[in-house]
Amino acid sequence: MGWTHILIYSFLVLSLAIAQAPQRGPLQQWSVQIQLYVDQLATNSSDTCGQTPSTADACPSLQTALNSFAQTHPNISDSMLTVWFAPGNYTQSAITLCGLNLTLDQTPTTLGAVVISSFLPFVNGDTSFCTLPLTLNIYNLNFVSINNLIQMDQFAPLDIAIVNTTLQPNPANPGAVAIAIGAPYPGSHVTRISIISSNIVHFGNGVLISINPLDLLIDRTVLHMNANQFAMTQLGASSGNIVITNTMVDGGGGMLAEGTYNVTLANSTFAGLSSADTIFYLTRSTLDITNCTFGNISSGLPLIDMDHGQCAIASSLFSGNMAEQQGLLMLVGTDSCNISDTTFVSAAGQVDIMCIGSVLNTARLNSNQVAQPSITNDKCRINGNGAQSIHPQHTILLLIITLLIVLVL
Repeated sequence: MGWTHILIYSFLVLSLAIAQAPQRGPLQQWSVQIQLYVDQLATNSSDTCGQTPSTADACPSLQTALNSFAQTHPNISDSMLTVWFAPGNYTQSAITLCGLNLTLDQTPTTLGAVVISSFLPFVNGDTSFCTLPLTLNIYNLNFVSINNLIQMDQFAPLDIAIVNTTLQPNPANPGAVAIAIGAPYPGSHVTRISIISSNIVHFGNGVLISINPLDLLIDRTVLHMNANQFAMTQLGASSGNIVITNTMVDGGGGMLAEGTYNVTLANSTFAGLSSADTIFYLTRSTLDITNCTFGNISSGLPLIDMDHGQCAIASSLFSGNMAEQQGLLMLVGTDSCNISDTTFVSAAGQVDIMCIGSVLNTARLNSNQVAQPSITNDKCRINGNGAQSIHPQHTILLLIITLLIVLVL
Protein backbone atom coordinates (compact mmCIF):
# COMPACT_ATOMS: atom_id res chain seq x y z
CA MET A 1 0.00 0.00 0.00
CA GLY A 2 1.52 3.35 -1.06
CA TRP A 3 1.78 6.37 1.18
CA THR A 4 -1.07 8.10 -0.63
CA HIS A 5 -3.41 5.15 0.00
CA ILE A 6 -2.31 5.02 3.66
CA LEU A 7 -3.09 8.73 4.03
CA ILE A 8 -6.52 8.33 2.47
CA TYR A 9 -7.35 5.23 4.52
CA SER A 10 -6.25 6.87 7.78
CA PHE A 11 -8.32 9.96 7.00
CA LEU A 12 -11.37 7.80 6.27
CA VAL A 13 -11.04 5.88 9.55
CA LEU A 14 -10.59 9.12 11.50
CA SER A 15 -13.64 10.69 9.87
CA LEU A 16 -15.77 7.64 10.64
CA ALA A 17 -14.62 7.72 14.26
CA ILE A 18 -15.54 11.37 14.61
CA ALA A 19 -18.97 10.75 13.13
CA GLN A 20 -19.81 8.07 15.71
CA ALA A 21 -19.77 10.51 18.63
CA PRO A 22 -23.29 11.76 19.45
CA GLN A 23 -23.59 15.42 18.60
CA ARG A 24 -26.33 17.90 19.17
CA GLY A 25 -26.56 21.51 18.15
CA PRO A 26 -28.38 24.34 19.91
CA LEU A 27 -31.87 25.03 18.68
CA GLN A 28 -32.86 28.45 17.52
CA GLN A 29 -34.90 30.56 19.85
CA TRP A 30 -38.49 29.82 18.97
CA SER A 31 -41.50 31.30 20.72
CA VAL A 32 -42.77 27.77 21.40
CA GLN A 33 -40.63 24.64 21.80
CA ILE A 34 -42.37 21.29 22.01
CA GLN A 35 -40.88 17.85 22.72
CA LEU A 36 -42.48 14.55 21.83
CA TYR A 37 -41.19 10.98 22.13
CA VAL A 38 -41.30 8.05 19.72
CA ASP A 39 -40.66 4.39 20.59
CA GLN A 40 -41.13 1.43 18.27
CA LEU A 41 -42.48 -0.56 21.24
CA ALA A 42 -45.12 2.05 22.10
CA THR A 43 -48.79 1.23 21.68
CA ASN A 44 -50.28 4.68 22.27
CA SER A 45 -51.41 6.21 18.97
CA SER A 46 -53.84 8.73 20.40
CA ASP A 47 -53.99 12.38 19.34
CA THR A 48 -52.02 13.32 22.44
CA CYS A 49 -49.32 10.63 22.45
CA GLY A 50 -45.64 11.28 23.01
CA GLN A 51 -45.65 13.41 26.13
CA THR A 52 -43.13 11.16 27.92
CA PRO A 53 -40.57 8.53 26.76
CA SER A 54 -42.35 5.62 28.46
CA THR A 55 -43.66 2.93 26.12
CA ALA A 56 -47.13 3.48 27.54
CA ASP A 57 -47.10 7.14 26.54
CA ALA A 58 -44.70 7.52 23.58
CA CYS A 59 -45.92 7.59 19.98
CA PRO A 60 -45.17 4.47 17.88
CA SER A 61 -44.00 6.45 14.82
CA LEU A 62 -42.98 9.87 13.60
CA GLN A 63 -46.28 10.29 11.76
CA THR A 64 -48.34 9.72 14.91
CA ALA A 65 -46.10 12.21 16.74
CA LEU A 66 -46.76 14.81 14.03
CA ASN A 67 -50.50 14.10 14.28
CA SER A 68 -50.30 14.69 18.02
CA PHE A 69 -48.42 17.94 17.48
CA ALA A 70 -50.95 19.16 14.91
CA GLN A 71 -53.81 18.57 17.34
CA THR A 72 -52.20 20.35 20.28
CA HIS A 73 -50.36 23.13 18.43
CA PRO A 74 -52.22 24.17 15.26
CA ASN A 75 -50.15 27.37 14.90
CA ILE A 76 -46.90 25.83 13.66
CA SER A 77 -45.14 28.80 12.07
CA ASP A 78 -43.43 29.97 15.27
CA SER A 79 -42.93 26.57 16.92
CA MET A 80 -40.03 24.15 17.01
CA LEU A 81 -40.98 20.54 17.46
CA THR A 82 -38.29 18.15 18.68
CA VAL A 83 -39.05 14.44 18.28
CA TRP A 84 -36.89 12.06 20.31
CA PHE A 85 -36.50 8.50 18.99
CA ALA A 86 -35.84 5.52 21.23
CA PRO A 87 -33.24 3.15 19.70
CA GLY A 88 -34.72 0.61 17.32
CA ASN A 89 -35.63 -0.15 13.71
CA TYR A 90 -38.40 1.95 12.19
CA THR A 91 -40.20 1.78 8.86
CA GLN A 92 -41.49 5.11 7.64
CA SER A 93 -43.73 6.24 4.80
CA ALA A 94 -43.30 9.68 3.23
CA ILE A 95 -43.76 12.45 5.79
CA THR A 96 -45.20 15.76 4.61
CA LEU A 97 -43.19 18.71 5.85
CA CYS A 98 -45.07 21.91 5.12
CA GLY A 99 -43.95 24.91 7.10
CA LEU A 100 -42.77 22.73 9.97
CA ASN A 101 -39.80 23.54 12.14
CA LEU A 102 -38.70 20.05 13.09
CA THR A 103 -35.76 18.51 14.92
CA LEU A 104 -35.25 14.73 14.95
CA ASP A 105 -32.83 13.16 17.40
CA GLN A 106 -32.12 10.04 19.42
CA THR A 107 -33.45 10.12 22.97
CA PRO A 108 -30.58 11.27 25.24
CA THR A 109 -28.69 8.72 27.34
CA THR A 110 -30.13 5.76 25.41
CA LEU A 111 -27.97 2.95 24.05
CA GLY A 112 -28.16 1.51 20.56
CA ALA A 113 -28.91 3.08 17.18
CA VAL A 114 -31.99 4.55 15.54
CA VAL A 115 -32.38 3.02 12.07
CA ILE A 116 -35.13 4.35 9.79
CA SER A 117 -35.97 2.48 6.61
CA SER A 118 -37.88 4.61 4.14
CA PHE A 119 -37.93 4.95 0.36
CA LEU A 120 -38.80 8.66 0.55
CA PRO A 121 -38.77 9.98 4.14
CA PHE A 122 -39.63 13.66 3.64
CA VAL A 123 -41.62 15.61 1.04
CA ASN A 124 -43.39 18.96 1.03
CA GLY A 125 -46.81 17.65 0.06
CA ASP A 126 -49.49 19.85 -1.48
CA THR A 127 -47.53 22.83 -2.77
CA SER A 128 -50.65 24.98 -3.10
CA PHE A 129 -50.38 25.93 0.60
CA CYS A 130 -46.83 24.95 1.46
CA THR A 131 -45.42 28.48 1.53
CA LEU A 132 -44.20 28.72 5.13
CA PRO A 133 -40.49 28.53 5.99
CA LEU A 134 -39.14 25.08 6.80
CA THR A 135 -36.39 24.16 9.23
CA LEU A 136 -35.35 20.50 9.42
CA ASN A 137 -32.62 19.35 11.82
CA ILE A 138 -31.57 15.68 11.84
CA TYR A 139 -29.17 14.46 14.53
CA ASN A 140 -27.74 11.03 15.35
CA LEU A 141 -29.99 8.94 13.08
CA ASN A 142 -29.40 6.31 10.39
CA PHE A 143 -31.52 6.26 7.21
CA VAL A 144 -31.34 3.17 5.00
CA SER A 145 -32.96 2.05 1.73
CA ILE A 146 -33.86 5.61 0.77
CA ASN A 147 -34.32 7.01 -2.71
CA ASN A 148 -34.13 10.62 -1.50
CA LEU A 149 -33.92 11.70 2.11
CA ILE A 150 -35.66 14.93 1.13
CA GLN A 151 -37.58 15.65 -2.05
CA MET A 152 -39.46 18.89 -2.35
CA ASP A 153 -40.09 22.02 -4.33
CA GLN A 154 -38.95 25.06 -2.42
CA PHE A 155 -41.78 27.49 -1.96
CA ALA A 156 -40.26 29.30 1.02
CA PRO A 157 -36.91 29.68 2.82
CA LEU A 158 -35.43 26.27 3.56
CA ASP A 159 -32.85 25.34 6.22
CA ILE A 160 -31.60 21.78 6.62
CA ALA A 161 -29.01 20.47 9.08
CA ILE A 162 -27.80 16.87 9.01
CA VAL A 163 -25.47 16.03 11.89
CA ASN A 164 -23.84 12.73 12.88
CA THR A 165 -26.20 10.89 10.56
CA THR A 166 -25.75 8.09 8.03
CA LEU A 167 -27.58 8.06 4.68
CA GLN A 168 -27.66 4.90 2.54
CA PRO A 169 -29.73 4.50 -0.64
CA ASN A 170 -32.11 1.80 -1.75
CA PRO A 171 -29.91 -0.85 -3.44
CA ALA A 172 -32.57 -1.28 -6.14
CA ASN A 173 -32.12 2.32 -7.27
CA PRO A 174 -28.50 3.06 -8.21
CA GLY A 175 -29.58 6.48 -9.50
CA ALA A 176 -30.67 7.80 -6.11
CA VAL A 177 -29.72 11.28 -4.89
CA ALA A 178 -29.66 12.11 -1.18
CA ILE A 179 -31.34 15.54 -1.31
CA ALA A 180 -33.45 16.86 -4.20
CA ILE A 181 -34.73 20.45 -4.07
CA GLY A 182 -36.88 21.69 -6.95
CA ALA A 183 -37.70 25.13 -8.25
CA PRO A 184 -38.85 27.86 -5.85
CA TYR A 185 -42.12 29.73 -6.22
CA PRO A 186 -42.77 32.59 -5.95
CA GLY A 187 -39.39 34.23 -6.33
CA SER A 188 -36.02 32.74 -5.50
CA HIS A 189 -34.97 31.38 -2.13
CA VAL A 190 -31.58 30.21 -0.97
CA THR A 191 -31.33 26.57 0.06
CA ARG A 192 -29.26 26.39 3.25
CA ILE A 193 -27.84 22.96 4.03
CA SER A 194 -25.30 21.89 6.65
CA ILE A 195 -23.91 18.35 6.67
CA ILE A 196 -21.66 17.75 9.66
CA SER A 197 -19.93 14.63 11.00
CA SER A 198 -22.04 12.41 8.77
CA ASN A 199 -21.62 9.55 6.29
CA ILE A 200 -23.30 9.64 2.89
CA VAL A 201 -22.57 6.54 0.84
CA HIS A 202 -23.29 4.94 -2.54
CA PHE A 203 -25.70 7.49 -4.03
CA GLY A 204 -25.34 7.08 -7.79
CA ASN A 205 -26.55 10.60 -8.63
CA GLY A 206 -24.65 12.39 -5.92
CA VAL A 207 -25.30 14.12 -2.65
CA LEU A 208 -27.80 16.77 -3.69
CA ILE A 209 -29.57 18.54 -6.51
CA SER A 210 -30.77 22.10 -5.96
CA ILE A 211 -32.18 24.33 -8.66
CA ASN A 212 -32.01 27.22 -6.20
CA PRO A 213 -28.93 29.15 -5.07
CA LEU A 214 -27.14 26.98 -2.55
CA ASP A 215 -25.55 27.87 0.78
CA LEU A 216 -23.79 24.60 1.66
CA LEU A 217 -21.47 23.56 4.48
CA ILE A 218 -19.96 20.06 4.59
CA ASP A 219 -17.67 19.47 7.57
CA ARG A 220 -16.08 16.34 9.11
CA THR A 221 -18.05 14.16 6.74
CA VAL A 222 -17.37 11.12 4.55
CA LEU A 223 -18.87 11.08 1.05
CA HIS A 224 -18.20 7.59 -0.29
CA MET A 225 -19.50 6.70 -3.74
CA ASN A 226 -19.04 3.42 -5.59
CA ALA A 227 -16.34 3.43 -8.22
CA ASN A 228 -18.87 2.45 -10.89
CA GLN A 229 -21.40 5.12 -9.92
CA PHE A 230 -20.36 8.30 -11.70
CA ALA A 231 -22.86 11.03 -10.96
CA MET A 232 -22.90 13.98 -13.34
CA THR A 233 -22.08 16.07 -10.29
CA GLN A 234 -22.15 15.17 -6.62
CA LEU A 235 -23.25 18.69 -5.68
CA GLY A 236 -25.84 19.53 -8.31
CA ALA A 237 -26.19 23.29 -8.22
CA SER A 238 -25.49 26.26 -10.47
CA SER A 239 -24.62 28.98 -7.96
CA GLY A 240 -24.03 29.65 -4.29
CA ASN A 241 -21.54 29.38 -1.45
CA ILE A 242 -19.86 25.99 -1.05
CA VAL A 243 -17.67 25.22 1.97
CA ILE A 244 -16.10 21.77 2.39
CA THR A 245 -13.79 21.29 5.38
CA ASN A 246 -12.19 18.30 7.15
CA THR A 247 -13.99 15.96 4.77
CA MET A 248 -13.20 12.82 2.79
CA VAL A 249 -14.67 12.48 -0.72
CA ASP A 250 -14.00 8.99 -2.04
CA GLY A 251 -15.12 7.93 -5.51
CA GLY A 252 -18.02 9.08 -7.64
CA GLY A 253 -18.13 11.63 -10.42
CA GLY A 254 -17.61 15.37 -10.71
CA MET A 255 -18.19 17.66 -7.76
CA LEU A 256 -19.57 20.89 -9.29
CA ALA A 257 -21.07 21.49 -12.73
CA GLU A 258 -20.62 24.79 -14.58
CA GLY A 259 -21.81 27.64 -12.39
CA THR A 260 -20.91 30.73 -10.39
CA TYR A 261 -19.78 29.90 -6.87
CA ASN A 262 -17.77 30.99 -3.89
CA VAL A 263 -15.92 27.77 -3.03
CA THR A 264 -13.77 27.03 0.00
CA LEU A 265 -12.01 23.66 0.32
CA ALA A 266 -9.88 23.11 3.42
CA ASN A 267 -8.20 20.18 5.17
CA SER A 268 -9.99 17.69 2.94
CA THR A 269 -9.15 14.75 0.67
CA PHE A 270 -10.64 14.08 -2.77
CA ALA A 271 -9.70 10.64 -4.10
CA GLY A 272 -10.73 8.24 -6.84
CA LEU A 273 -13.21 10.53 -8.57
CA SER A 274 -13.84 9.94 -12.28
CA SER A 275 -15.68 11.99 -14.87
CA ALA A 276 -15.72 12.41 -18.64
CA ASP A 277 -16.08 16.14 -17.96
CA THR A 278 -14.50 18.34 -15.30
CA ILE A 279 -14.50 17.73 -11.54
CA PHE A 280 -14.89 21.39 -10.50
CA TYR A 281 -16.21 23.79 -13.17
CA LEU A 282 -16.36 27.41 -11.97
CA THR A 283 -17.25 30.48 -14.03
CA ARG A 284 -16.70 33.99 -12.68
CA SER A 285 -16.22 32.44 -9.27
CA THR A 286 -13.85 32.47 -6.32
CA LEU A 287 -11.96 29.35 -5.26
CA ASP A 288 -9.90 28.98 -2.09
CA ILE A 289 -8.08 25.67 -1.47
CA THR A 290 -5.97 25.11 1.65
CA ASN A 291 -4.25 21.95 2.86
CA CYS A 292 -6.15 19.57 0.57
CA THR A 293 -5.13 16.37 -1.22
CA PHE A 294 -6.37 15.44 -4.70
CA GLY A 295 -5.36 11.89 -5.57
CA ASN A 296 -5.99 9.28 -8.27
CA ILE A 297 -8.62 11.42 -10.01
CA SER A 298 -9.31 11.00 -13.72
CA SER A 299 -11.25 13.43 -15.89
CA GLY A 300 -11.83 13.96 -19.58
CA LEU A 301 -11.38 17.72 -19.13
CA PRO A 302 -9.50 19.66 -16.44
CA LEU A 303 -9.83 18.57 -12.86
CA ILE A 304 -10.42 22.23 -11.97
CA ASP A 305 -11.66 24.61 -14.66
CA MET A 306 -11.56 28.31 -13.67
CA ASP A 307 -13.21 30.50 -16.30
CA HIS A 308 -12.57 34.05 -15.06
CA GLY A 309 -12.72 34.88 -11.36
CA GLN A 310 -10.04 34.40 -8.72
CA CYS A 311 -8.39 31.42 -7.05
CA ALA A 312 -5.88 30.63 -4.32
CA ILE A 313 -4.29 27.23 -3.70
CA ALA A 314 -1.98 26.74 -0.72
CA SER A 315 -0.26 23.84 1.04
CA SER A 316 -1.96 21.20 -1.08
CA LEU A 317 -1.03 18.03 -2.98
CA PHE A 318 -2.08 16.86 -6.46
CA SER A 319 -0.87 13.28 -6.91
CA GLY A 320 -1.57 10.59 -9.50
CA ASN A 321 -4.26 12.56 -11.33
CA MET A 322 -4.97 12.50 -15.05
CA ALA A 323 -6.84 14.94 -17.30
CA GLU A 324 -7.17 13.58 -20.83
CA GLN A 325 -7.43 17.05 -22.36
CA GLN A 326 -5.89 20.40 -21.42
CA GLY A 327 -4.44 20.37 -17.89
CA LEU A 328 -5.24 19.43 -14.30
CA LEU A 329 -5.87 23.10 -13.51
CA MET A 330 -7.12 25.30 -16.33
CA LEU A 331 -7.17 29.08 -15.97
CA VAL A 332 -9.03 31.09 -18.61
CA GLY A 333 -9.20 34.86 -18.18
CA THR A 334 -8.66 34.47 -14.45
CA ASP A 335 -8.03 37.81 -12.73
CA SER A 336 -5.52 36.24 -10.39
CA CYS A 337 -4.60 32.79 -9.15
CA ASN A 338 -2.09 32.42 -6.34
CA ILE A 339 -0.54 28.96 -5.91
CA SER A 340 1.96 28.42 -3.10
CA ASP A 341 3.57 25.58 -1.15
CA THR A 342 1.78 23.08 -3.36
CA THR A 343 3.09 19.89 -4.97
CA PHE A 344 2.08 18.34 -8.29
CA VAL A 345 3.10 14.70 -8.84
CA SER A 346 1.89 13.71 -12.30
CA ALA A 347 2.73 11.19 -14.98
CA ALA A 348 5.09 12.24 -17.76
CA GLY A 349 3.34 14.36 -20.37
CA GLN A 350 0.56 15.51 -18.06
CA VAL A 351 0.16 19.29 -18.08
CA ASP A 352 -0.38 20.44 -14.52
CA ILE A 353 -1.53 24.01 -15.20
CA MET A 354 -2.86 25.40 -18.48
CA CYS A 355 -2.87 29.18 -18.30
CA ILE A 356 -4.73 31.22 -20.94
CA GLY A 357 -4.97 35.01 -20.66
CA SER A 358 -4.72 34.95 -16.88
CA VAL A 359 -2.55 36.21 -14.04
CA LEU A 360 -0.75 33.39 -12.23
CA ASN A 361 1.39 33.88 -9.14
CA THR A 362 3.46 30.93 -7.96
CA ALA A 363 5.73 30.36 -4.96
CA ARG A 364 7.50 27.27 -3.64
CA LEU A 365 5.91 24.73 -5.96
CA ASN A 366 7.16 21.12 -5.69
CA SER A 367 9.68 22.20 -3.06
CA ASN A 368 10.54 18.61 -2.12
CA GLN A 369 10.39 17.17 -5.63
CA VAL A 370 13.05 16.97 -8.37
CA ALA A 371 10.59 17.62 -11.19
CA GLN A 372 8.77 20.90 -11.36
CA PRO A 373 5.09 21.15 -12.37
CA SER A 374 4.50 21.88 -16.03
CA ILE A 375 2.65 25.05 -17.01
CA THR A 376 1.55 26.01 -20.50
CA ASN A 377 1.55 29.74 -21.03
CA ASP A 378 -0.77 31.31 -23.58
CA LYS A 379 -0.75 35.09 -23.09
CA CYS A 380 -0.53 34.77 -19.30
CA ARG A 381 1.40 36.90 -16.87
CA ILE A 382 3.21 34.46 -14.61
CA ASN A 383 4.99 35.75 -11.52
CA GLY A 384 7.14 33.79 -9.10
CA ASN A 385 9.19 30.64 -9.46
CA GLY A 386 9.13 26.93 -8.93
CA ALA A 387 7.42 25.83 -12.14
CA GLN A 388 8.46 24.71 -15.58
CA SER A 389 6.70 27.00 -18.06
CA ILE A 390 5.98 25.72 -21.56
CA HIS A 391 4.76 28.19 -24.15
CA PRO A 392 2.50 26.50 -26.76
CA GLN A 393 4.42 28.09 -29.64
CA HIS A 394 7.70 26.91 -28.14
CA THR A 395 6.38 23.37 -27.93
CA ILE A 396 5.44 23.37 -31.63
CA LEU A 397 8.83 24.82 -32.59
CA LEU A 398 10.67 22.14 -30.64
CA LEU A 399 8.65 19.44 -32.38
CA ILE A 400 9.51 20.89 -35.83
CA ILE A 401 13.23 21.11 -35.00
CA THR A 402 13.23 17.54 -33.69
CA LEU A 403 11.50 16.30 -36.85
CA LEU A 404 14.04 18.09 -39.08
CA ILE A 405 16.96 16.58 -37.17
CA VAL A 406 15.47 13.10 -37.56
CA LEU A 407 15.01 13.61 -41.33
CA VAL A 408 18.59 14.86 -41.77
CA LEU A 409 20.02 11.93 -39.87
